[in-house]
Amino acid sequence: MKVALFIPCYVDAFFPEVGIATLELLERLGCDVEYPLNQTCCGQPMANSGCEKDAAGAEALFVKNFAGYDYIVTPSGSCTHHVRENLTAIPQTRQVQKVRRSVYELVEFLLRHAHRDHLVSRDFLQLGVVSEREPAAVHRPLGAQVDERRDADSADVGIPQCRGQNIRRHERRDGVRFQ
Repeated sequence: MKVALFIPCYVDAFFPEVGIATLELLERLGCDVEYPLNQTCCGQPMANSGCEKDAAGAEALFVKNFAGYDYIVTPSGSCTHHVRENLTAIPQTRQVQKVRRSVYELVEFLLRHAHRDHLVSRDFLQLGVVSEREPAAVHRPLGAQVDERRDADSADVGIPQCRGQNIRRHERRDGVRFQ
């Protein structure tokens, strides 16, 4: 299976090193990554500013660019949420629905899908600790279970306080805890 890399417009414009690092990480872990060259934006800026209908062109292009992939991976939780829940300015064809179900935030993809579906090398499984930090405004829309979360202010997390953030703990099947 091929993984499509979606680099959001704001990442491309302001933080291109994040896009490069995302690609390098996925490749290092053994994913077969493709970057559709015609990608632009998922339409979130228009939808967030109250111009949902104006997002139709960006949404249609997004679907056209990513329809052929089983996994669409992005380093943006907010774009993941927008595609899954708010890609509604265009008709909801089967192709659109498939794309909406196929988009994953990077760490979510690695922890929930890549190792299970054998898309990453065994090096990933040898990690002793994996942390996932999501902004508070994003974690609930992405479907995270509250009971698998730890408040970042709690002493057992072992990181500096960062109010408003959520830390997920993950555990390997052999009993080693991912934090």
